[in-house]
Amino acid sequence: MLADPAVLGTATDELYRAFADYPRPPWFEGCACCWAGTPTDRGVVAVTAPGGDRELRTLTAEELEELAIQLPHLGGTIEVYKHYLPRLLELAAANAFDHPELEIIGCNLNYANLWTGWPAPEAGAIRGFLHAYWQDQLAGPPCRIGEALTAVAAADPDIDWYLDRWLAFETPAAARNLERYLADNSHALARGRLADDFFVTDHGPGGPNQARVIAWLQDPATHAALEKRLLRWDRPRNN
Repeated sequence: MLADPAVLGTATDELYRAFADYPRPPWFEGCACCWAGTPTDRGVVAVTAPGGDRELRTLTAEELEELAIQLPHLGGTIEVYKHYLPRLLELAAANAFDHPELEIIGCNLNYANLWTGWPAPEAGAIRGFLHAYWQDQLAGPPCRIGEALTAVAAADPDIDWYLDRWLAFETPAAARNLERYLADNSHALARGRLADDFFVTDHGPGGPNQARVIAWLQDPATHAALEKRLLRWDRPRNN
């Protein structure tokens, strides 16, 4: 069984609906050290909002790359950030940016304030998107599962949902992904850490989630569940 791409597509559509009431301004203020723009008497620059009057879904990763890195902590308002957020998440989940990766955008969700305190339709749409993205990644190749894990851990305080979903092994790929991830991190886990994955731990849920992931990976119950599932799928079937 493979992940249904329609699930992620539906979650993406819900993001656009949830944030549709935030208009695109003609410009916004940004840090003069970080943005190219027109100087103002406030010590910041006026930055032309990317996209002009074009549809948000048509904006490219190249057009939004700087904005994806800098908003909301180095420019704009939370309303500007919310306007662009559906497209930023959509592009990042598709690995469209050279930089930043989705884990950076996940961290940025928690700069202004924790998004879980936003209005329920907005918070629900974000969490629904993160859930759909995670399920999609669990069913995919193992090369991106570490990046996906750090992304959801940087964004969502409820990391247990993602770990529980992983251990449900809804696809054979989910088990293979965990097997590979454990192998790649075996030496680091012996020292109580992860290998090369980028966990931001200085703000937001990244620090507590990193500790929770390490404990989960070290838990004998996790290893036992994986071994049981791999044996079930690897056992030869009688004709």
